Amino acid sequence: MRRAIGKLVEVYDVFLKKAASGVGPHFALSNHLREYAANFAEKDEELATELNTSAQTIEDIGKHNKDFVVNARSQVIVQLKCWYSESRKQFKQEMSDIGKRKTQLETEMKRAGVAKLKEIEKTRESKKEKDFRKRMKLLREGILFCKNHAASELTDYLRQMLVQMNILGEESTRTIREAGKVDSSSY
Repeated sequence: MRRAIGKLVEVYDVFLKKAASGVGPHFALSNHLREYAANFAEKDEELATELNTSAQTIEDIGKHNKDFVVNARSQVIVQLKCWYSESRKQFKQEMSDIGKRKTQLETEMKRAGVAKLKEIEKTRESKKEKDFRKRMKLLREGILFCKNHAASELTDYLRQMLVQMNILGEESTRTIREAGKVDSSSY
């Protein structure tokens, strides 16, 4: 912005010299501002628009005011400074809003993620407990059956079955724990 204003002051001084040579300073300055705006059109549309507005203001002032040279310089600089300060305020506000929204989204994502992990852990633990209780209930029923019916073959068979169930239960519990560790580490 300082460069743009500095350039305009420099341009203004050049036109003072042109005015001394007989060229109407307001037309010369406004034409140069329009050329300057055309150079900025691709890089910064708002600045180009502001420069064109300044050129029009200069032409209007030049038509009605013989002390144009003094007025034009202050008008252009004041308009550009106002435009620059407004653009800067707007940019800062937009960046602030973006930062606030980003922080809010990060907080919401963290809350949702923690809640989901806790829910998954509770579900896994409740399934493990239910499976373990079912196995224990089957073991108790088998033992009671064996006590009530003293058939040795059946007792041996049930003991083998209980041992196998215990082994299978330990393996499935170990598998569930390993799967739980892998799943929880992926979150």
